[in-house]
Amino acid sequence: MTRNLNNAMNKTYFEQLGLRSLEERYLELRCALCTAVCGPACTVV
Repeated sequence: MTRNLNNAMNKTYFEQLGLRSLEERYLELRCALCTAVCGPACTVV
């Protein structure tokens, strides 16, 4: 059933409605909560 819904209402359908995927929201929030540099901390020598 999920495959049928994905074929009928693909990602562009939801983008046209102004909706975003959970993955996109997660990445936005993750980067917003990071420090100045998003990534692993490096040791300073």
